[in-house]
Amino acid sequence: MSTLSQTDVRAGAPIAIAAIFISPQAGAPMQSVEQIKVAADVGLEGDRYALGIGAYSRIEPVKVRHATFISLHGIEEANALLAGQGLSPFMPVATRRNFLLDGITAEGLNALTGRRFSVAGVEFEGLELATPCPRPSWLLKRGDIFKRVFEDRGGLRAQVLGSGQVRIGDVLVVP
Repeated sequence: MSTLSQTDVRAGAPIAIAAIFISPQAGAPMQSVEQIKVAADVGLEGDRYALGIGAYSRIEPVKVRHATFISLHGIEEANALLAGQGLSPFMPVATRRNFLLDGITAEGLNALTGRRFSVAGVEFEGLELATPCPRPSWLLKRGDIFKRVFEDRGGLRAQVLGSGQVRIGDVLVVP
């Protein structure tokens, strides 16, 4: 299991929720919300995976898809690669992840695999890396670009272990 190092977080800055995104059904545009109800063993209220209708909800083997987290720093790294190729950037909402985190690197977020953490008192467990799939690119008609530039930056899939409310600005805490 990896641990967070000082290089994984910005000195003195908290790891904070910078944005929250949900989608009511597979393929529908992600919607930005200021706060979200989170339910243990279900996920985010109104999100396609909590409703059991996400694009990967019935893929075998079934995986827990309660919540996904992605690092703003990781998105910025991916966008720098795109800019170097003369291509337009990916906006955070286009990654199709639920929680955008500021104050942590992609490597730091990856280190939460297999670890418990909390946001606003709601406990999560990092299950596995959210391996970049072609779906975000397909939905934007951008070929396979997401899969290529988000390798090791695609975020973290997490199980929701507690219930509560999460808001933009809430801080992620690693015990």
